[in-house]
Amino acid sequence: MAGIDRAACLNAFGSYVDAFGGNDARIALKREHTMRVAELCDGIAASFGMLSGDVDLAWLCGLLHDIGRFEQPRVSGTFKDAVSCSHVLLGLAALNGEREFAGYAINPVDGWLDLFAGSAEDAAIVRQAVSLHTDLRLPAVAVCADAMLLRDCVRCRQG
Repeated sequence: MAGIDRAACLNAFGSYVDAFGGNDARIALKREHTMRVAELCDGIAASFGMLSGDVDLAWLCGLLHDIGRFEQPRVSGTFKDAVSCSHVLLGLAALNGEREFAGYAINPVDGWLDLFAGSAEDAAIVRQAVSLHTDLRLPAVAVCADAMLLRDCVRCRQG
């Protein structure tokens, strides 16, 4: 696995989030939450004795788990999925480079995931972690053990 350049990830993430309003308290709160989750994912993965590349991947899952939250208040005025739209699906659309979601124009993060994850397999793990991070249960379909651990990392102390 190619190494994840955390500085590049943070730079791109910061630029993306800044576009939604650097003075918006809601955005600042979500940025702080995201950074906390990324560090928790890093610590949990390291505590399991995972290889450094896998620890980086867990960190990246944490960094991107709520990427849809930054777009959500712009398109709907709220962070409430039940009132708005699924921030998970919105985030996946952005990560997949889509420019529209549920009739709203969105800001895609073109190429981020493939570039930052380092491989198609790792990008798939990140997408899976993002897609499952709000689920109470994993689907019955077989999921690789790393993806389950990463999902648990993303969910740790979230809320």
